[in-house]
Amino acid sequence: MTTPSTRVVEAVAEFRDVDPAELPPLYDVVDPDALDALFDSTGTSSSRREGTVEFVYAGIFVRVDASGGVELTSAADPE
Repeated sequence: MTTPSTRVVEAVAEFRDVDPAELPPLYDVVDPDALDALFDSTGTSSSRREGTVEFVYAGIFVRVDASGGVELTSAADPE
């Protein structure tokens, strides 16, 4: 299973059409371990069912939801 932090880096790299190694470290904007832990198993269920985390990474607005989905928008685009 791919962690949320890995999905973010891979998605942003694809969005920007660059190799993931060309991106700045994710930990410059968010703690990858904390991000992964937010959506990890709670011990009473297989995963968390609610919640989102939003941040800007490498010029891209990132939204990660509890289902593991990663939504990307150019940070320059108004919402």
